[in-house]
Amino acid sequence: MPVKRSRKCKYSECGKKNILTPSGLKRWSGYCNRSCKTKRNQNHIPWLKKTIQVEFNALVREKGVCERCGNNFKVMQCSHVWSIGSHSNLRFDILNALCMCGHCHNFWWHLEPMESRDWFAKRFPQRDKYLRAVKETIKPWTVDELHKIREYIKNKDLKKLVRFA
Repeated sequence: MPVKRSRKCKYSECGKKNILTPSGLKRWSGYCNRSCKTKRNQNHIPWLKKTIQVEFNALVREKGVCERCGNNFKVMQCSHVWSIGSHSNLRFDILNALCMCGHCHNFWWHLEPMESRDWFAKRFPQRDKYLRAVKETIKPWTVDELHKIREYIKNKDLKKLVRFA
């Protein structure tokens, strides 16, 4: 007879214990059901940032015209002026995002960083001044702020997507 194990649901407010067999333990996701997983993710900052990033990038791409060459393609890309890896506080700041075609983004912006930085400073001097002033500011993301950002993206309220107004 297989030994059964007790595991608690990852969603802390659920608190339900599940009795699992070894084969069930291998397949178990850590949640009682999809509802518990969804409820936990609604307040889980890494999941929210990942989900909102997809929505934010789609909003930026909707412009449909490359900000460097002026061409419009079916598939556009969202480019961040200051990378979100090293400046995550500017991740959802609309002033840190550019709509670019794949060629300009991949073969110019990333391959010629000095030239692209100079181009940005000349083309958008106010945005550049703002981004240089706030890029080192550390402000952790909160669940409430992320939910507000998600709402602003849904309503396409670009003026409210400036984080350090």
